[in-house]
Amino acid sequence: MDLSGSWKGYFSYGNESALIEGFELTISEDEGGIQGVGCDLTSDELRFTISGFFEDGVLSFIKRYEGFYFEDENGNTYLDKEMPSDDIQYTGTYSLRERAFIGSWEILTGENQVGLQEEYDITDIFGEFKLSKVPEAR
Repeated sequence: MDLSGSWKGYFSYGNESALIEGFELTISEDEGGIQGVGCDLTSDELRFTISGFFEDGVLSFIKRYEGFYFEDENGNTYLDKEMPSDDIQYTGTYSLRERAFIGSWEILTGENQVGLQEEYDITDIFGEFKLSKVPEAR
């Protein structure tokens, strides 16, 4: 399967299926490794890069924004290019029926030790995604 080209998709947050965001992505492939650039299709068009691999039917990549995006109490989004983006891990498999990669994404936002024992409370943000290749214009 040739992954190089334009892709469109969406991602949802956790169990909040009503909150769905679209995104566009251009992928280039080299010997099983993939790289790409894209943007979330929100009002702010948040730009990102990806790097990862496609092997044995599994697509796996890390998505990184061009800085740290945060939202204020009024819902306005801001970019701090001085702070690094969280790594967002995407993993999915190709569905012949859907003609798309379907899978999940996750951000590990932190680990906090619980008490004096070696027990940790892991905080993460997660969801699902679907990614379809855009047909080439003829």
